[in-house]
Amino acid sequence: MHSEFFIAFGKLANAFAHMEGEIRRLIAGLAFNDDNVTASAFLDSSQMRGNLRTLEKLARQHLHFEEHFKKIIKEAGKLTDRRNLFIHGIWTPHTFHEGGVALVTDLKTKYEIEKNGDRVWATGQGKTYTQEDFASTLTEIRNVVTEIGSLMDTLSKEGEIEFPNRSTYISVKDSTLNIKTKEGNKAD
Repeated sequence: MHSEFFIAFGKLANAFAHMEGEIRRLIAGLAFNDDNVTASAFLDSSQMRGNLRTLEKLARQHLHFEEHFKKIIKEAGKLTDRRNLFIHGIWTPHTFHEGGVALVTDLKTKYEIEKNGDRVWATGQGKTYTQEDFASTLTEIRNVVTEIGSLMDTLSKEGEIEFPNRSTYISVKDSTLNIKTKEGNKAD
């Protein structure tokens, strides 16, 4: 009944992991020049935000590629909150299989100020996702991964930096959601 949701969820979870792996690979090459063991010792327990801060510092050594690094850091940073909600939230597929929506509930408790000025603690806030939302998020992830790959290729051609071998993750550019939307089209 909800197989479309679980297919889309799985592909997006894999794409997020792939993006994180490529960011780690970029850091490993910049900081450890293909020394996988040392890179692993420093990066295995790191989180995405910390890795982006590390990447920002390492990027300062390559000022002529500053715009590429800034773009990667900005775009990956925008995806981080969505990734955390996506992976750590509680999902209910609802009508996703009919081209409708899935609901994700955030487990965080947030401090908010209401319109009337009252202060409240909000917990269990929900957000809806359509198949098109899943598809556009996948496209954003693909764009970040493509930018990282392009930057690594360029830096490698300069001959000073070696990057660890690409992982055996399913290529993000080859995966599509491949599910039908309400209109009968396929969402990418």
